[in-house]
Amino acid sequence: MILENEEHHSGVFGSSFSVYSGKGLNYRILWSGKDGCGYIQSHQSNDWVDLCASVSKADETSFFNSVLRMRIVLVEHIALTKLNT
Repeated sequence: MILENEEHHSGVFGSSFSVYSGKGLNYRILWSGKDGCGYIQSHQSNDWVDLCASVSKADETSFFNSVLRMRIVLVEHIALTKLNT
């Protein structure tokens, strides 16, 4: 997976996203500054689909642990996609 695009929008409540792709797979890690939560999404049928529940902003340790859980979901999704192709 390589980083394709990364944007930070300080004027939009500090929202940001990063898009990663490789071997026909596209993923986005998104932080919504307005809603105060993060998502990991997969690009499917011309739309971004959440892979797991959103991660709410909390104290730094809780947020870090939530991001690690989202990363595990992403790795599992990539592994299952590879097995099914």
